[in-house]
Amino acid sequence: MTWRDEEGYERKRCAACGWIWFGSPAPVVLVLGVAEDGRVLYTHKDAWPDGMWGLVAGLVERGETAEAAALREVQEESGLHASDPEYTGTVPFRDQLLICFRVRLGPGEPRRGSDADAVDLGPPQPGRLPTWAPARWLLESHLATSTGSMRIRPRHP
Repeated sequence: MTWRDEEGYERKRCAACGWIWFGSPAPVVLVLGVAEDGRVLYTHKDAWPDGMWGLVAGLVERGETAEAAALREVQEESGLHASDPEYTGTVPFRDQLLICFRVRLGPGEPRRGSDADAVDLGPPQPGRLPTWAPARWLLESHLATSTGSMRIRPRHP
């Protein structure tokens, strides 16, 4: 059965024993990979319509930091090495909490990995991400905070 708690959140509760399922979201990283020349890493899944692209995304594994998950997911989906994960924010999305990062991509051209059916390095164009609001937000925030060269600004301690 479903009910609203005193804060107004909808919860599921067992009618027989009263146990409450809080439905905590799964932690997922959403990653904007930026190459030295300013191109960004796009991914595509065969189940998506032609021309629809996304960004690297994946679950944070048990015992893994979000930063490590961001770097691992880039490697798994594109074969590219990534470094310098820069936290950019969180976005609640469906049953997930998206932990967003911008990372610096190492040299080379991407190759399709285990979690993507196609990958591409291209100019940072929000219109290339037409249907998925969190990915579009991450790319647009990158564009709004980057220098004219579209390069990641180095972080200083």
